[in-house]
Amino acid sequence: MAAILPHEYEEACDLFQTMSTALFELENILKAAMPNKYQEWKQYGKHVTDEFVIMGPNLPEIMELLEAEVRDPDDEDVDE
Repeated sequence: MAAILPHEYEEACDLFQTMSTALFELENILKAAMPNKYQEWKQYGKHVTDEFVIMGPNLPEIMELLEAEVRDPDDEDVDE
């Protein structure tokens, strides 16, 4: 195994923490907006790339679905 320098390890840890926080926040948004799609994503292992072919949704697909759900808060038919 190749060795890495301490500052490279620290950078990797920081990136991991950022990624973990972002994923947690995305999960919460998805749970609130589309709970059934969240459960399906979770059931299939919460894939975050479309690199592998899987039967369930991956994060890029979920982001497209969320985009389709975006509504202008000034629209009259928005439930609050």
